[in-house]
Amino acid sequence: MELQKRITQLRTLIMKKIEDAAKIGNTALVVESSKIVEEIESIEKQLEQVLNSLSSIEKIVEQNGALDSVEFSTQLVSQEKGISPKKRGQQRRTAFVKRAQQFGIDVLQLKGVRYKVNNKNLIGIAYSGETRPNRWFFGLPHENFDTIVLLCERKNGQIMSFVFTKEFYKRIKIFMSTDNTGQFKYNITFRNEEYQLMIPERGCEKINLFLDNFDNLY
Repeated sequence: MELQKRITQLRTLIMKKIEDAAKIGNTALVVESSKIVEEIESIEKQLEQVLNSLSSIEKIVEQNGALDSVEFSTQLVSQEKGISPKKRGQQRRTAFVKRAQQFGIDVLQLKGVRYKVNNKNLIGIAYSGETRPNRWFFGLPHENFDTIVLLCERKNGQIMSFVFTKEFYKRIKIFMSTDNTGQFKYNITFRNEEYQLMIPERGCEKINLFLDNFDNLY
């Protein structure tokens, strides 16, 4: 791919500059060039997400033979002004439900963040905007969910949908903290080109493999 080739060539060029700067002791140039490398890695990650979205679209087309109402998980949508976080969360959950339906998965809202999948599995769907750079905070009620979905929205409107497996959710739930209302608290960070779930007293779990993984809803 031409774009990937350009990214690789640019990174190689910058890494050579860092090496040369280090040899002559130019610390300032090393620091500045390292920041550029981080930007390049971020662009690579975005490219990977776009390619994953395209793969999802191809799968939909193969199954349905149409492009009607196709919605990208990493679609860039504007952060609407004047809409409350609660309203925006409901809109994002509705969009997620529509995407699941495109894969033949029936997701029915029971109440609030509680949903039923194919009239069987009970799931919780939580939404968070990027309240701090590369950090998202969620709350879900104390329910006997089979699994959960965490929807992260960046400042630029990019949305990531993390659909946990039942096994993963069962394993991490017992470690999650609760607030004074009894809600379970979840915290996702993005660092070193990885989305990670913070688990109290146990560190972080990488969760990129759960991105747009609708099969985990079954």
